[in-house]
Amino acid sequence: MTNAIKIPDHILKRIHLFQSLTTEEFELIKQHKRVIQLEAGENLFKQEQAAYHFYWLHQGQIKLYRISTNGNEKIIDIIQAQHSFAEAVMFMQRKSYPVNANALKPSIVLAFDNATFSKILQTSQQTCFRIMATMSCRLHQLINDIEELTLQQANSRLVHYLQQQIFYHQTQVPLSKPPIIIDLDISKQVLACRLSMKPETLSRSLKQLSQQHIISVNGSQITIINPEKLQHML
Repeated sequence: MTNAIKIPDHILKRIHLFQSLTTEEFELIKQHKRVIQLEAGENLFKQEQAAYHFYWLHQGQIKLYRISTNGNEKIIDIIQAQHSFAEAVMFMQRKSYPVNANALKPSIVLAFDNATFSKILQTSQQTCFRIMATMSCRLHQLINDIEELTLQQANSRLVHYLQQQIFYHQTQVPLSKPPIIIDLDISKQVLACRLSMKPETLSRSLKQLSQQHIISVNGSQITIINPEKLQHML
């Protein structure tokens, strides 16, 4: 462990918890930070250990895991560089780490003092509200990212289904050329269930493909306008 490694201020200010701090508050956080260098396989903290710090991973990779009563390891999360972790413990009634943290790669971790940050929040109501605003924006962005990922996965299942329908159509009508018309023999609600998605997600996926001029939808009839582009999506 060492404090010899210097991390520039502009990097520290990217950390979401510090973006809304005043200059004086930021300097106070810096005074109480530690830089920790870990070798691969080295522990940062252990489950049930008293939690005096939260962390930000500058470089490397950290595994968060628990050991079950039967001795099996359960991975909770893999922390990548430029992400914070263990900050939630600061707001818990029980101030101990609920997981183990172990370096998967040689890592550089910044440790920030829980007591110092908590004191800043207790002292300044304005800082609390600014941080809450920053956290809310970050939460909304994460929710949007999850929704986008869910839609992408739904699109992939829909595209695969349409490809199957094209293949079936071409076995029935050899040498058929675009556009290819597919008559659904099931309702869209049943199709959504078959593709493991909600009906509204299916509607969004169909609308997205329509906006890209890959398909057009008319009731239970789907017209494949651009089969090559649909194939490329796979």
